[in-house]
Amino acid sequence: MALPAGAGASSQGLGSSASAMVPTSASASAVMEAGSLSSAGPTAEATTCRTEPAFGVLAPSGLNCLAATGDFRWVYTGGDDGVVRRYDFFASINGEQELPRTSPLQTVCNSSGVLLGTWLPWGSSQPPQVRALCAHSQGLWAVVGSSHGHVQLATIRVNEGTAYHSVQAHTDSVSDLTLLPGEFACLSASLDTTIALHDLNTGQCSTIQSGRSHPHGHKSQVTSINMQPHAAATTALSSSLDGTARLWDLRTTECRSLAVYLRSPGDRPPPLLTATWGIGGAQVYTAQADGRVVEWDLRQQGPVRSVLTPAPTGVTALCILHGQIVCGTAEGSVLVYAMDQNWEAKHPKYTLLRGERGTVSSIITDAEYRFLLVSSGTRGMAGQAANSCLGYDLTDLLKLPPSTLEQQLPLSQ
Repeated sequence: MALPAGAGASSQGLGSSASAMVPTSASASAVMEAGSLSSAGPTAEATTCRTEPAFGVLAPSGLNCLAATGDFRWVYTGGDDGVVRRYDFFASINGEQELPRTSPLQTVCNSSGVLLGTWLPWGSSQPPQVRALCAHSQGLWAVVGSSHGHVQLATIRVNEGTAYHSVQAHTDSVSDLTLLPGEFACLSASLDTTIALHDLNTGQCSTIQSGRSHPHGHKSQVTSINMQPHAAATTALSSSLDGTARLWDLRTTECRSLAVYLRSPGDRPPPLLTATWGIGGAQVYTAQADGRVVEWDLRQQGPVRSVLTPAPTGVTALCILHGQIVCGTAEGSVLVYAMDQNWEAKHPKYTLLRGERGTVSSIITDAEYRFLLVSSGTRGMAGQAANSCLGYDLTDLLKLPPSTLEQQLPLSQ
């Protein structure tokens, strides 16, 4: 997610510079400064290895979000045109449908995504944009977040697109959605600085963070929300343009702030465009507007290392694979860094995933880390959308992780 344009707290008038979006001060109990990381980041260097997309999808408008069923049989895109589209992933990755010869994606792939269905969550008369998606693991329903702050639960297996619940959860755009373990509830994050909890059985919505009024909450737009990857997890991770990543205990709705990476003492923290969990749930990765990705170890209560990507306007999407981290940038590059290399080296190597795309809005992978989907859209922020989604087969590129990754323990245990 690139930085919004304008000034103020609402997405209708967001500051164009990073400093305009970051509070000048923060509560000492909520923010821990971390000056131990080197401020002089390395200049990244690409390896000779490149991988081509297996298929591509070209949409009429920017694609802001992606979701998939647990087996990756169906994948969903949400776009600026207010439409949710469902694709047959395996028919697409197997090349069962060719791209039209006139398609701009012909320069990078030959196969097209196999479209199965579409629906308009909020009707056909000037619908709001679809900004966030999450899907039931067995494809029974999906939760959709809009640019107007709506959150809707809709069926997707029978009578596709039929709304069960729809609530005005926020006063500004929904920036992200995440399902809780058991798939009976979800969290929504918004550019109005709030985080809301939704009971998917009843449609009831309650606010976890009440914007700037929360004593330890985010003071600016919330850019991402993710549940810890553990079957009994009760901890959620959020990131914000105020430069903080925060951990929320959903049993008490209390939060504690992850240490904030600062360039030097006294500097304002750079805005965080997204954040995600490591595979075991003991590590967290945050993406800054200056292009730096920082790894945090929650057991050590601090930053471990960082890598400065060649993305001067920021890393907008992150995805963790076995032994690799995938970084999507505002410029449109998708870079894969090996976890076992020295990130503080002068020239940390990365693999470049080929593809003609604009600002990367979302990256998702399957449960076995064999495939990758990358969408291009702005999510209502500054940037340039390529209106595309590219699918990659990573079987020959990415190897299994070092055994140390399997020793990570979930935070909630």
